[in-house]
Amino acid sequence: MDKLSSLYSNWEKYISGDMGPWKEYLYQKKSRGFVLVKFVDQLSRGFAQVMFSNNPISGIIIFIALFVGDPYLACMSLLGCVFSTGNAWFLGTEIDDIKNGLYGFNGVLVGAAFSVFVGDTTWGDYCWVYLVMYASFSTIIQLSIRGIFQPYELPCMTLPFNTSLIMMFLAYVSFNNVYLRTDLDIGNPTYRLDNIDYTIKTVYAGIIYSFSQVFLVQNLISGVLIAVAVFIYKPQAYISGQMGAIIGVFTAMIMGVSAEQIEYGLWGYNSILSAMAIFPVFIHASTRSFIMAIYCAVFTVFIQASTVGLFINWGMLMVC
Repeated sequence: MDKLSSLYSNWEKYISGDMGPWKEYLYQKKSRGFVLVKFVDQLSRGFAQVMFSNNPISGIIIFIALFVGDPYLACMSLLGCVFSTGNAWFLGTEIDDIKNGLYGFNGVLVGAAFSVFVGDTTWGDYCWVYLVMYASFSTIIQLSIRGIFQPYELPCMTLPFNTSLIMMFLAYVSFNNVYLRTDLDIGNPTYRLDNIDYTIKTVYAGIIYSFSQVFLVQNLISGVLIAVAVFIYKPQAYISGQMGAIIGVFTAMIMGVSAEQIEYGLWGYNSILSAMAIFPVFIHASTRSFIMAIYCAVFTVFIQASTVGLFINWGMLMVC
């Protein structure tokens, strides 16, 4: 028992959470040889922060998960994270926030989205050029939104990513050299209920895919790895995210959403993030916050459906 207790204590101290001892050791090193290591640590935390996880090991696992599911998307996400984080350094923003990856996660999502929606071919149609511009600009948007929200002590979360993506959707009609894919089924309504024949596969695939769909990846292995990454950071966060995925899938089934869309995880990923944000990230873990997380996960499905209906009338795609 003493050995198990010691192992758990070491795990909790050195591996899980924000890896405080590692961070302290890393930033005590002043030699130039550690500059790259520090930057990699910041980028890794940027990947992990998409899932509310401030842990470099989690971030590395998530990057591996993305590479397994879609190497091109993983590279574009990394490029986005590099430029959003680099721009934060250039602008002289809060150093502790940069160290914790808070200026990287929006760049990760911009990169993932651009790899999916922009460009007809891999690395073609100047896609990487637009990514560099919009990923860098997401940092400026984040600083602007943060200035507005700061008096109310509210986080801006992925609003910079959403703003950057909507700006791209609105701007592409004026750019002859930009190809925007609008033929994708990412949860947009088809107004057809010809496939609501739900099976066990609809449930288990929908739950696992939901984790990978946070990054616009549809891969079972990626979904499992991302779930593991969250568990490493904080088991409570994993439980909350898993609960959100289950609630999202079953709520969508009750409301008669297409079985194919549910199976692909398109109606669970938002509920994962909603549940995790409430319990245990932004509200202290308690019975009340757990119940609030359940309610939020259910309501997120209805908000997603409403938003999808609004966006499709504008001829735009809804991501999150």
